[in-house]
Amino acid sequence: MMKMVPDKAKAAYAAACASLALLIAPGAVPVAAAQAPQKGGTLVFVMSSDPTMTNPVLTTAFDVGQIGCAIYQGLTTLSPDGSVKPLLAKSWRISEDGRSYSFDLNAAKWQDGQAFTSADVKYSLLEASSKYSAVFSAAAHSIDTIDTPAPDKVVIHLKQPFGPLLISLSCTHGGAILPRHIFAGTDVPSNKASTTEPVGTGAFKLASWTRGDNIRLVRNPDYWEAGKPYLDEVIGKIIPQAAARSQALLAGAVDMVSYFAYPVTDYGLVRGRPDFKLTRSPVGPSQDMMFLNTKHAPLDDKRVRQALYIALNREFILKSAFRGVGEVPRTPFGQGSWFASKTIDYRTLYAYDPKRANAMLDEAGVPRGANGYRFSLRYTYNADDAEAASLGIAVQSMWRAVGVQVTLEPLERVSAVKRVYQDATFDVFTIAYTSYFDPALGLARAWSSATMGKPFGNPTGYSDPRVDDLLRQAANLTDQAQRAQVYESVQHILADALPIFDLRDKVSYDASTAALHGMEGEVHLPTWRDAWLRK
Repeated sequence: MMKMVPDKAKAAYAAACASLALLIAPGAVPVAAAQAPQKGGTLVFVMSSDPTMTNPVLTTAFDVGQIGCAIYQGLTTLSPDGSVKPLLAKSWRISEDGRSYSFDLNAAKWQDGQAFTSADVKYSLLEASSKYSAVFSAAAHSIDTIDTPAPDKVVIHLKQPFGPLLISLSCTHGGAILPRHIFAGTDVPSNKASTTEPVGTGAFKLASWTRGDNIRLVRNPDYWEAGKPYLDEVIGKIIPQAAARSQALLAGAVDMVSYFAYPVTDYGLVRGRPDFKLTRSPVGPSQDMMFLNTKHAPLDDKRVRQALYIALNREFILKSAFRGVGEVPRTPFGQGSWFASKTIDYRTLYAYDPKRANAMLDEAGVPRGANGYRFSLRYTYNADDAEAASLGIAVQSMWRAVGVQVTLEPLERVSAVKRVYQDATFDVFTIAYTSYFDPALGLARAWSSATMGKPFGNPTGYSDPRVDDLLRQAANLTDQAQRAQVYESVQHILADALPIFDLRDKVSYDASTAALHGMEGEVHLPTWRDAWLRK
């Protein structure tokens, strides 16, 4: 078996984040010392919205992933430091030229009793992940052919080396394996195994779904990892209202609220209470972003975009909307990681200066009208995102000072996805994107022409062949130092064009009962296979 050696740079980043977390969130708990898992019980976690489907290949929507990655699995999974671990793949070997990956597969079964084989892997990666996943799209462009020499062996041949291939093969990154015997010859998005009747290899299977209320998963008795899972049931309780989530946690109605659904404004309700804990969420470097529709005038003019960014007081935004949790942004790719620019600093390049912003807007040919406004914008955000709501109020005030009228537009997540990613009938939209530990997977999609029109891809309309070429170059390299140099170049182009505003470099926490254990190794989307409750 190939030795799995964590990337030193990623490990260093994780360590730095852990140290920062303890500084900025007093009361957050370190990873608990190892304890023997206790079997049985029901865990109830919060979902911020009712999922539209159960197939995590088709979308990066967090609510879908919370269910989908407990049912479906990838060949690999990740550790909190970003290193890769085997899952459905037992082991692998990489050719010297980096173009062939040979996998030995674990003996697993689908939840309908059929055997999991290499044919499922080939079908899933070529016919599902490559066609539908925005996150997997970079890997898809590199895959040439896939061979299945035996039911328990699969070989992926690449057109050229692709640095983060092993990361791409995890469920979180669009690499979930689907049952070929159910999906082949059908329309993947409308297949019942994508919508309401999922059939995976995971530790839990769908038992019931009460729309608008809860989704109930039960232990898979034929799960292939011996002794797992520990829990009998996992229930996703759908609570759209942010304030109600903390109330449910404090009342004991739910056991966990993930970072995605737990606003920083509520951290103080849990911090310091012995029956609860805040745990640093082990996700890759992430950012709160504002997407600008560059097809809408005057946002099609980069001078206007630059002026609007200068008109935002990001330090105040961090303190007010985000309660000081996180960092003031510096580069398009965040900070502290191996891929962040070492020479760009938004704090000086686009320092907050309303007077300068006003002058730039005048020079861009968008003068104030009789009502004092230059133009109007709709600020679209997910209605269940309390932080985005607070951010919107700050943006509204700051842009009013430079003559821009802002209308706040909260939408349900399903409506927001359609408005922003499919119809592109928005002006500005705020949402968090994660790097997934590698820009080729999590960040490139925000600027790549290849992900336009895909959910959680590039909704801005911004397209630059130079950027596309550089992103491909970086993805096709395997040496991290060389990749960092290419990402440095692309960030300089993006920092000038500014189709996306970085508003905060995130540091996030999960809130839970102190009785919950085993989640420390889960990255981004939970599988629940190691979770257990102290009785």
